[in-house]
Amino acid sequence: SPCPMAEPKFTLMASDDDENDDDDEGGAGRGPLSDRLSETVEAPSLTEEDICEGVEMVPSHKTNETPKTTEASETTEPTQPTEPTQPTEPTQPTEPTEPTAYPWSMWKGAVPVVFVCRFDVRRGNVVEWCQPPEAGLEGVEFKALCAGFHELEEDYVYFKHGSWFGLAAFQKLVVDDPVHRNVRLRSVGLFMNSYAELRGYRRYLEDRVSDLNESEGNYTNLIEFYRQHHQQETPMSPAVPALREDMDYIGSSFLLMIMYFGPSVFQIWKALFLRLRILFYTLVPVGVVCDRVHCACQLLTTSSDSPITPHDPNPIFYVNVADIEQLAQMKFYVACTTEKVFAEKETLFDVFVDGQIVRVPDRKTAASLQLTQADRRRFDQIRHWTEEYAMNLGAGHSTQAEEAEAQRWITQLMKQFSMRAIC
Repeated sequence: SPCPMAEPKFTLMASDDDENDDDDEGGAGRGPLSDRLSETVEAPSLTEEDICEGVEMVPSHKTNETPKTTEASETTEPTQPTEPTQPTEPTQPTEPTEPTAYPWSMWKGAVPVVFVCRFDVRRGNVVEWCQPPEAGLEGVEFKALCAGFHELEEDYVYFKHGSWFGLAAFQKLVVDDPVHRNVRLRSVGLFMNSYAELRGYRRYLEDRVSDLNESEGNYTNLIEFYRQHHQQETPMSPAVPALREDMDYIGSSFLLMIMYFGPSVFQIWKALFLRLRILFYTLVPVGVVCDRVHCACQLLTTSSDSPITPHDPNPIFYVNVADIEQLAQMKFYVACTTEKVFAEKETLFDVFVDGQIVRVPDRKTAASLQLTQADRRRFDQIRHWTEEYAMNLGAGHSTQAEEAEAQRWITQLMKQFSMRAIC
């Protein structure tokens, strides 16, 4: 029987089995899809009673924790020394600012602004440096240095500033400097016109913020980066490998999103199609929930056989109290925040996602998002495909066969999130 209607504070939550899946979410898109699937073979065991009755969850600050990962270990392979007997294959020297050291081959958009923000013990958050110098960055320092960042060693955040989408990498460095309270808090970021292209620069920004914390005031690398990218219009290298990387990212993102939310992912999907205002809440780290915003937006754009044209879900990523007036004027958006005060401002959102709990204050809206038997059947089908695909990965197939199987799995998965699936 269908789940009974709840009180106006309509809440659906996934089972406890989903809690541990969040640990992998920060790694979305950083490795082959087969590696990501092998880490999350077991799907959550959800029953109709779990969905209707609800299951007690651990606090959101635990479900949102994610272990630190070292992305540098997944950069391009180190240059192999040249054998004296093979002079025809000399080792190519690698320049420190060579852009091909980072996964930029699939992105061709220009980078209009590069910036550095830091915490000053006297002035608070400040824009330390930017290129070009005349860029209007008022308020960016409070997005690039989110509330709660001081509790972390490192993190990253996506946000929107005007018409630009921004990405900033944060790092805290403990130093012997009593004048600055023995710590350096700094973020290095950039803006682009498309949020889809930002993730390719994350590793580069993490390297630069580490360099600046070690050697303050040295912006040489960033200046050269800006010179190369601020008017870039074409890919810097063939995009064929990058296309595969993008498919891996889409598949991994979908998997992590589905395994974390369980059948409730269909509530978020419906809210996107209905152009509702969706706000994700989390404690730090922020990067994990920014990735969820990105994944949610992909739920609208993954199926080519949809009978309707998907609209732009208007992702604005991280928001703080300074954005309240702007949010009040928006008809629909997808955003995230670390500030709990938003939970009390129900006029600013239609759907409030706190950890794995999907809360819908309005009873009529809650009814339109309620899970159906068809949603549960589709989730069971996705879980079956995932388990089947994971078993095939261990069957010793060739790389080409594994790629074909991955493509088939992603295609099946995407079809479950098309309007045709419920029309």
